[in-house]
Amino acid sequence: MTNFNFSELAAAALDALRASGLAPHDAGKDAPVFDGQLHRYRVEGDKAGSKNAYYVLHLDGRAAGVFGSWKSGLRSTWA
Repeated sequence: MTNFNFSELAAAALDALRASGLAPHDAGKDAPVFDGQLHRYRVEGDKAGSKNAYYVLHLDGRAAGVFGSWKSGLRSTWA
């Protein structure tokens, strides 16, 4: 069984989002959720109420995920 440090994983995932220009509008509000489900969120600088960005994060043996923006067309992976 693999042991994960969720604080470090959440910080690394947020760093990847920021580096790609997809920083969440309120990153301090909620930590990323590693549940394999699609999560939509508002990107910093977008209109209130918009949720143009998305991520899916997994902890199946190795932390990994995909994220992107329907508005810009950007899509990237994280591991």
